[in-house]
Amino acid sequence: MKLEDITLLNKVVNDIKKLPNLVGIVQMGSSLYSKEYKDIDVIIFFDRFLIPPELAEIREKYKESKLWLEGVSIKKSEKFNPGSKIFAKFFLGMKHKKILHGKDPYANKKITLKKEDVAAYIWYQYHICELYGQGYEGALSASMNAMLTYVNKSPLNKEETFNMFLEEYTQLSKHLPKNAEKFLRGATRSNFKELYDFFEFSIKYFAK
Repeated sequence: MKLEDITLLNKVVNDIKKLPNLVGIVQMGSSLYSKEYKDIDVIIFFDRFLIPPELAEIREKYKESKLWLEGVSIKKSEKFNPGSKIFAKFFLGMKHKKILHGKDPYANKKITLKKEDVAAYIWYQYHICELYGQGYEGALSASMNAMLTYVNKSPLNKEETFNMFLEEYTQLSKHLPKNAEKFLRGATRSNFKELYDFFEFSIKYFAK
């Protein structure tokens, strides 16, 4: 990482450390392994059902920076939120992550997914886009990652996610539109409808 980004990361960690019910702060993603990183992804774990509102204030403070700050609840969340089980297992298999403060809440933890968990997660990804008109760029890769996590695959980035998915789920790949790879970063309100069949059949596949 560049020196100025290391300084930036240290500043935000010091700010986050003041938040209540903090469990751990973890850096993940391309900033750990690539010189061409565009974002610095930071996951913040809390032992509460809801993320404290103070995190939004910190996020606002650094909104013009490379930082992407995401709060995650570990408070029995997997019992009522299938999406948290998907994330937890995906996080466990990640190849690149660094603890900046506290601990990894999923270390040495065994997480078993049901097909229904994956179906619910894919539904949620589509629902956010359809109802709120946001999240288009991440919906396809997040859904593919959930399906790969179910079969214990841990892709490094979106391109690897896409290629692994084509190999692992040939039946579902048939429902992708032409030039589907462009939707990994180029999905918008206007073209998202082209992914309808893919989401429909993916949910059907896991909801059986």
